[in-house]
Amino acid sequence: MDKDELTLAVVDAIEKYPLLYSGVAHFNARRAEHMQAWNEVAAAVGQGVNATYCKQRWNIIRRNHTKYLRTGRNTIKIPGIHERLSFLNSWIKSNQDKEAKRSQLRSLAFNIDLVKLVEQHPWLYNDQPRSKAEDEEAWEKIASIMSDEVSVTSEDMRTQWLSLRRIYVQFMQDSPQDSPQRIESYMHFLIPHLKFPIKPNFVPKSVECSDLPTESKSARVEGYDHLGYDPGDQDAAFLLSILPHLKAMTGHQRRQFKVRAVTLSDFS
Repeated sequence: MDKDELTLAVVDAIEKYPLLYSGVAHFNARRAEHMQAWNEVAAAVGQGVNATYCKQRWNIIRRNHTKYLRTGRNTIKIPGIHERLSFLNSWIKSNQDKEAKRSQLRSLAFNIDLVKLVEQHPWLYNDQPRSKAEDEEAWEKIASIMSDEVSVTSEDMRTQWLSLRRIYVQFMQDSPQDSPQRIESYMHFLIPHLKFPIKPNFVPKSVECSDLPTESKSARVEGYDHLGYDPGDQDAAFLLSILPHLKAMTGHQRRQFKVRAVTLSDFS
């Protein structure tokens, strides 16, 4: 068995052990099972290889296959290797989607938009009685607006808001200093709802998203004649007239447009 055949044998053996590639179990939580699986893979491959060899070879193969899916560059010169690795594709995409979501949730611009939407729903942050249905409806609407670039759920948005609120409380308990680069500076509408007195010398500053760097526009514009509308409906005509401009925006710009449209309406 040559080196290429040995590599394919490692791939075929590992495919039978989702524990080793699916991410369904954390290594430290199931260390013994992982070690046993690698030993069984080595035994299945044979040729005198051990678990360490199989693991090292697999890490290289998986890393290069991930790069191939992302860039199209084939750095593994073994015919048919990527077809044999196709069982990994759904797991790799899932991990990429999760990382994209994590990156989005860390974005200042994204969090500013979220905060502005929450501000339009006082019952999400004040102490007034509200129904569970009202909460769920509000978070669903917020998630729908915030899902332009990366899909997020209402639970994602609720969890993110609670995290931001904790950050804001800590910010106000310390020595707050406003800055356009700090999400806390966009959350001062929470001051009346804090359970502790704010610093006597603290004066909230007005900050605007315009203080932040903007993204470049996309040149992609499409026609919307296929939608059809009543030419006599001036509101519909106006909305359709701005669709090409909306389509030409980046995901972030489009989301900001929606947020600002919502803040102008009685969004209940």
